[in-house]
Amino acid sequence: MDKAVFWWHFHQPLYKDYKTEEYKLPWVFLHLLKDYHFFLKLAKRFPNISQNFNYSPVLLEQIEDYVREKEKIRDRWVQLFLKSPIDLNDEDKEFILNHFFSTNFEKNILKNSLYHYLFKKKNKNKDFTDEDFLDLQFLFFYSWLSPIEKEDDNELRQLINRKHYTENDKKILWNKIVKILDQFFPLLKEVSDRENIEITISPYYHPILPLLIDTNCVKNTNIKLPAFRFNYPKDAEIQINQGISFIKKYGINPDGMWPSEGSLDENSIELIKNCGIKYIGSDSRVLKKILNDANPKSDIYEYNNVKIFFRDRENSDRIAFKYQYFNIDNAVSDLVNSIKSKKTATIIIMDGENAWEYYDKNGLPFLSSLFETLPNEQIETFTLGRAVNEFSCSELNKFIPSSWIDIGFPLWIGSAAKNRSWDILSSIRSLIDDEKLENELLRKSLYAAEGSDWNWWYDTYYNETASLNFDKLYRLYLKRVVEEGDIPLMEKIEQPLQELGQSIFYRNPVRFISPLINGKEANFYEWVYAGFLDTSNISGTMKETDLNIKKIFFGYDLLNLYIRIDFIKRNFNRAIVNIVQSEEIRFSFDLDKGNGCCNDREINELEVAIDEILEIKIPFVLINANENENFMVNIMLKDNEKILEVQPTFSYINIIRPGKDFQLRNWRV
Repeated sequence: MDKAVFWWHFHQPLYKDYKTEEYKLPWVFLHLLKDYHFFLKLAKRFPNISQNFNYSPVLLEQIEDYVREKEKIRDRWVQLFLKSPIDLNDEDKEFILNHFFSTNFEKNILKNSLYHYLFKKKNKNKDFTDEDFLDLQFLFFYSWLSPIEKEDDNELRQLINRKHYTENDKKILWNKIVKILDQFFPLLKEVSDRENIEITISPYYHPILPLLIDTNCVKNTNIKLPAFRFNYPKDAEIQINQGISFIKKYGINPDGMWPSEGSLDENSIELIKNCGIKYIGSDSRVLKKILNDANPKSDIYEYNNVKIFFRDRENSDRIAFKYQYFNIDNAVSDLVNSIKSKKTATIIIMDGENAWEYYDKNGLPFLSSLFETLPNEQIETFTLGRAVNEFSCSELNKFIPSSWIDIGFPLWIGSAAKNRSWDILSSIRSLIDDEKLENELLRKSLYAAEGSDWNWWYDTYYNETASLNFDKLYRLYLKRVVEEGDIPLMEKIEQPLQELGQSIFYRNPVRFISPLINGKEANFYEWVYAGFLDTSNISGTMKETDLNIKKIFFGYDLLNLYIRIDFIKRNFNRAIVNIVQSEEIRFSFDLDKGNGCCNDREINELEVAIDEILEIKIPFVLINANENENFMVNIMLKDNEKILEVQPTFSYINIIRPGKDFQLRNWRV
């Protein structure tokens, strides 16, 4: 039989201020409703499929808060959901309008006529009635509910596609949410006791272990080091041991660990081993680099008496980034054929939460079809513990500093803002002795600041809102450390570590452009004032690896939107430009014929050309956006009907249609 491992990783950083116990962002709560509970229920549906669930302890700690506090939780999103519209003040209403459309547009808003109506009403800046706010409260939380609950619960099924909602409907929904909260930890224990499920953990606050141990671990790479060396292996050991201790209180004794972001080096593997962990995960590109071999021969490998599962990059990325655009049967068939074509076991390791909102019904039809198909195709699934006893294994004589994304750790160290972050953290950490660490608020805030999520966003963002939110959280935890430790470094963290607009990988347009659409970079100045997105270096909630699109340029004059795509190889013959404003508009370009369609209707005014680069012109008259209104854009490349790449991954480029004063407002550039 062919062999496969499914290892899902669940993580959210700390969103809580330990001092005030206030939650700054709602993502733990929302993903609990949509993903964490969902996967445990799914595991019960398929007892013959082995799966592995990895949790960051900081995620579970926050789930405990929501389970314990419920309607008392200091989470503004929850409190404003529970509040009656007649009791909302102007600030509450503004917050709801700004945040309660934070759900997948295509799957949740566009497919629900009432939600879509409210979305368009908000975009047109029309006043909301109390009834509108009640509908929006309900629809936002309902959109984040697990599809299993929506299918299995008769009351919830009856609430689908109502013309309007009542306070009683909202009460029914909240009661279902409370049920999910109360079920989570008993379900986790029940599922973990089954032979086909294994639970593993990450270090407590999800730090990059090699960088905690010593930032000089990247000294022999092309990554620029921060001015101050961070060298605290004891912190790394504490983060590992606290993670192990946390999950043990639920009767789970973990043998495996997904090191945060798959980040490892020889020192961190030694430390992990000494903490009692027997097997860990990395990425296939790392293995190929170590072996200097494109076709490794063993199922798993061992270094320093620790077994290592190397993530099948191609198949893991297909599930994470490609199959949501496929017909379900074709997606399952493609994955099954790929598994069966391999001579070694297929190791699927991927984010267990962010990919699924882009699938229909949160991936339930795809995963159900896949799990039904695997046994019929003679593909056996394994827990990690069983796999280490049955899989072929070879020994490695070295390991290189690396993550699942790349060799070295360029998403966490090396750029100006990332290194500034390390220098500030190093300066603060150097002034904390063992006596100060006895202060619980200081200690927990410090270890939270060592997490991986904060530096991920610096210098590599294209989502300014997310970048600002994470910068605020990071500086909040540093502030608590500085306050509690009476450390004279507050001025270092009073301002954002990276100002808006300073990303070297993303920029908005600065002047009008009107390039000739000929597929050639004939004149450098044609695109010099355009905005751009460097797709090879940006970060989002997830990051795709092996990309063909190098850079996307976007700009405009008063009449037209212009898009340029720089690519590595010409392996595509169609380009799709998806534009979302109040409606979704799809512009499809046949690159062989040189023509374009708007929502499948050929339009002569569309222009496209491909040679050295791909260039596209779309008249604004075809886009439902007035001057100074924003719209969102993403790009899809296809080989006939096969989807090759979508950028930005799981996101859009936000563009504002320029007004006549655009150049005047940007005269300084």
